[in-house]
Order: sequence, then C-alpha cells, then structure tokens
Amino acid sequence: MQIGPTSVRLFAPPAKTGTFRPMPTLSVAALRKELKAGKLRPVYYFHGPEETLKEEAAQALLDTALDPSLRDFNFDQRSAQSLDAESLHALVNTLPM
Repeated sequence: MQIGPTSVRLFAPPAKTGTFRPMPTLSVAALRKELKAGKLRPVYYFHGPEETLKEEAAQALLDTALDPSLRDFNFDQRSAQSLDAESLHALVNTLPM
C-alpha cells in the first residue's frame, strides 16, 4: 500500500464541556499497525486528497472493529460535507445494538 498525504485524525471522547479533544494525527501505515495489534480508538476522521487510501483505511477499520453479521445495526459512515456538529455528536454518543 502506498503511503501518501492521506492521514487519520483521532479525537478523544468529549470532555465534560461537550467538546472533543484533538489527538495526534496518524499516517495510514500507523493506523494499519494499530489495527493489526487490535487497538481501536473511539472516533476516527479520515482526511486527505487520496480517496482510495481513505476508503482502504476505512475498510481496514471496519474489518477489525465490527463483526460482519452486526454491520447492518452498528455501522454508520458519513461524509464530512454532509455532517453537522449536532449530527456527529448524536452519532458518537449512540450506544451499539
């Protein structure tokens, strides 16, 4: 897999103030390494110009984090262009089924 300028931005769960605390940015290679070790973060935000790398990273995350039989109930993927702050807050605070 080629490593380009696409990266993963991580965010910690909201503090008592209701705001997200930024965490370090990961390269796609670092994300794959963490996923291979079974390490999952609470929220991932994929950004960068390379759509293929973002799609591959999202698929690797999905394959690691969620049993295929549960995806219909516990998976929601959104694009930043169509997601406002209130909707994001609701998504990350929804308990899995």
